Amino acid sequence: MIFIVYLSKMIVISGFLYGYYCVFLRNQPFHFYNRFYLIGIVFISAILPLVHIYLPGINGMDSRIKLFSAMKIWDWEDAITITPRRHILFNFLSWQAMALLLYIIVALVPLSRFLSSLNYIRKIIRGNAYEKIGEGKIYKTAEPGTPFSFFKRIFWNLELDISSAKGQQILRHEMYHVREKHSIDILLMELSTILFWFNPFFYLAKKESKTTHEFLADQYAISGNDKFEYAELLVWQSAVVKQAYIHNYFFHNQIKRRIIMLTQFKNARFPFLRKLMISPLLITLFCTCTRDQKNTLADPQYEKTFTKVEVEAEFPGSQKGWAAYLNNNLKYPQKAIDNEIQGDVLIKFLIDKEGNVSEVEAMSGPSELKEEAIRAVQNSGKWIPAVQSGHIVRSYKIQPIKFRLEPQ
Repeated sequence: MIFIVYLSKMIVISGFLYGYYCVFLRNQPFHFYNRFYLIGIVFISAILPLVHIYLPGINGMDSRIKLFSAMKIWDWEDAITITPRRHILFNFLSWQAMALLLYIIVALVPLSRFLSSLNYIRKIIRGNAYEKIGEGKIYKTAEPGTPFSFFKRIFWNLELDISSAKGQQILRHEMYHVREKHSIDILLMELSTILFWFNPFFYLAKKESKTTHEFLADQYAISGNDKFEYAELLVWQSAVVKQAYIHNYFFHNQIKRRIIMLTQFKNARFPFLRKLMISPLLITLFCTCTRDQKNTLADPQYEKTFTKVEVEAEFPGSQKGWAAYLNNNLKYPQKAIDNEIQGDVLIKFLIDKEGNVSEVEAMSGPSELKEEAIRAVQNSGKWIPAVQSGHIVRSYKIQPIKFRLEPQ
């Protein structure tokens, strides 16, 4: 459940950030700013949901909740029954396992494509000699889709005269990619779409990132040259089929947009305001996605540990999620199976104000089963802490676990 919440927040954040880009930044002349903004979409979306800022809770509780909780002595969880056969089956068929398997299978598709492109470039490097020019190495090859660059390597088409006017403009373009290390951006974007293949906004950001690289390189290449001649150069051989996709390729990235940016350049209206307006959006996303309730005032009354509370500490996913966790993680000890030992284990544990589990102890039950029950509870991760009168408090929980051997 925690992971699902994280993924949901990540997609929402990236959607808002990419939407802002489309409205205020796309096709504007500040390409250098856009380059890092697009990378920032990935990093902010991935990191922000992991940040939790605790803010004061709301004082006062519904009187019915107080009356109900006052009748309780301990916060007991519903008993969970564990059997050897059921546990193995649950592990294999659990929705978590099936979701993980689906995630891996789908991720293998872009990963295989990514590795195939790296292998394609490796073969070109191995099969061709190079000469060093400035910061880069030029490999002359007959491969279709050239010229293109990848890190400090430029792959040049043998049919293109590097000393000609056209050749020199293309070389300036590719050398700019090399100098500005655009391949690092490309790799980061590729890895983000492999790891988070389910997020459509990362794909869109990756595509725009590559286009922004071309805008920057075009801008550099035409310095001191005729921009209309350069636009003709972009159209030249634009039908060449590209083989790999993780490099900076000259003839294939958004030709129409690149020509428009070169020949119909206009100054952006309110450029500073367009960049600055992202600040209130980031602040809103930060406050919305990282807010968590916690009373920051030190009150001795709420520093003690409670055995009964108005709002109980809760496992992410509530009781159903907690039952699924125990069924998926508790293992019936083999020693107990061999000796046909079964029984009830009563586990007491503490949930602190940060949701951490501690002070786990088995209050009763067969010794052969206690250790496994303690281990599972200790490894249950973060909980949602209890609340008393609007304050986050420490509280004890008691969990009965029934170990049962199925009839032969």
